[in-house]
Amino acid sequence: MKDDRKISLITPIISSCKKFEEMGYGKTGSRKIIRECIHFFWETGNNKPTKFSKKRIRSLMATKENNNKNLRYDHPVPLRVVCEILFSLDKINEKNIKFILEKFIKYGGVLITKDEDNRLTKMGLKSSMPENWNGEDIFARYKMADIEIIQT
Repeated sequence: MKDDRKISLITPIISSCKKFEEMGYGKTGSRKIIRECIHFFWETGNNKPTKFSKKRIRSLMATKENNNKNLRYDHPVPLRVVCEILFSLDKINEKNIKFILEKFIKYGGVLITKDEDNRLTKMGLKSSMPENWNGEDIFARYKMADIEIIQT
């Protein structure tokens, strides 16, 4: 499925979830719906690498790991942050959603090791970006945690 078609399906879901929150429903359900929607409709599918594909970008340490059980699928910009950005948009429309997804989920998730994942957690970067994040560098968390990403 082409990205524009995916965006046309994702946009009303995000819009509806934002409306539910505005009506007083909590964030938990709507954010989970959006995370799953982004993962299954945007990150995977036709012509996209599977979760543990050899084609998926990964950390240098992850390239040395042979057992997928020792790897973690991680988003350079955590989906929690992406959801906040999406919900802060003045207009939820296809153009804006596409811009955000192409900018912050350009590669989908990346593979890092369990140890690298633990390092991010200990640094308080499991589901947030660094305080001084410029909003541009999607790999800022990894740089701060000294995790080298290899782009194939």
